[in-house]
Amino acid sequence: MNDSGTSRLLVKFKDNAHKESIKDDIVRKHAPRSLEHKKCLKHSKTDILELHEDDDLEAIARELNDHPEVHYAQPDYRLYACELPDVNKQWGLHNDGSPDKWGNKGKENVDIDIQDAWKITMGSGDVVVAVIDTGADLEHIELKECIFKAPEDTIIDLTELNGNIYHGDPSEWNLVDNDPDGYESLTDAKHGTEVSAIIAASKNHGEIVGVAPDVKLLPLKVMKSKSCSTGDAIEAIEYAKALGVKIANCSWGGYKEYPALMHHMEAANMLFICAGGNDGKDTDATPFYPACYDIPNVISVAAVDREGQLWMMSNYGGKIDVAAPGTVIYSAIASEDNKSYGYSSGTSLATPYVTGIAALLLSANRDMTVSEIKQHIISTCSPLQGLKGRVASGGLVNAARALGINV
Repeated sequence: MNDSGTSRLLVKFKDNAHKESIKDDIVRKHAPRSLEHKKCLKHSKTDILELHEDDDLEAIARELNDHPEVHYAQPDYRLYACELPDVNKQWGLHNDGSPDKWGNKGKENVDIDIQDAWKITMGSGDVVVAVIDTGADLEHIELKECIFKAPEDTIIDLTELNGNIYHGDPSEWNLVDNDPDGYESLTDAKHGTEVSAIIAASKNHGEIVGVAPDVKLLPLKVMKSKSCSTGDAIEAIEYAKALGVKIANCSWGGYKEYPALMHHMEAANMLFICAGGNDGKDTDATPFYPACYDIPNVISVAAVDREGQLWMMSNYGGKIDVAAPGTVIYSAIASEDNKSYGYSSGTSLATPYVTGIAALLLSANRDMTVSEIKQHIISTCSPLQGLKGRVASGGLVNAARALGINV
């Protein structure tokens, strides 16, 4: 499907006498795969033309609008009901205290207060978030609308790093195999699909919604069989940096220090939101990286359950900045039908909640620096008794407070 999401054009001609000749011009110049006159609206005299879904409707509409015998032309864009998405299946966004489908108890208001935050912003299409992960199911109904699209002639030259020059669509890239396809298999893309949907799943389909549904995502595949090389992670950072990305989600890590990785992260003008790890360890004694790097552009994230307690498998300690919802999280799943969902737990799932809040902050104030976004998120956490002494902030991230709303 073309970027307009439709195969139909609405056209109002000034004079019907020129209609056929103008359509002939379009066929000659653009060679559409098909062009069918569907109907003409009686009162407005607006014609509805059906083309092939792969034809460039935006380009055809631009040319028609420049024609002196055309009043207007536009793709037949979809319009959406003006209602907030149902977040009842996503306790991290709205927790009313109800138990989940397995009977796990909830506690009212143990969530990120997203509905109040959305009164300020649901994100901006100018904000791009890199998801450095397994790649993602880009055709999933929840993700296909939010994937970043750069100009077709974009070339990313990383020759100083490794001799690679990336041509083509930079909106996805498999850095493991130096391939423009974002993933090799749907199974391989599971983790990145879940993470991506938590950040920016569409608000238009009713099943789930992301924290910042109006931002754009740049999925970069570095992981294969649930692990990645340090070199591929560094290359992804350089790739995102070349595109001017300011926020990156890193739902992965390990217990070695990886000095090369720290060097590249610290040198990037980018905020890295990093998973704190799933081994139930005290990071003051056993640091988990990159979450525990002592640099100003990293936020480390623990996982909390729906009662406000630290998840039993979450790493913790003074090197972990904040906590976010991370147990029994409902999100999109990579699948052949591109519309499947499921539940997962872990700091990998907690991290994109924080990433989404960072994206909302940058959407609301494009002048915020990376360090300002970090401090704003940490300083506006909601204190929870179950997190006191367990994470540095002692609290759960709060989107509404971060955006300046008293809740």
